[in-house]
Amino acid sequence: MELKERLGFKRAAVALARKLAVIMHAMLRTGELFDPHGGTPAAA
Repeated sequence: MELKERLGFKRAAVALARKLAVIMHAMLRTGELFDPHGGTPAAA
């Protein structure tokens, strides 16, 4: 994991936790459901 190597384990863990919290807050605010497939497939 590149971020861990640059920042150290603890700071990388906090950065990842914050990123996930921001995403979850946005989903709760808009009522959007989780899509495990990541959305629309790329055009070929």
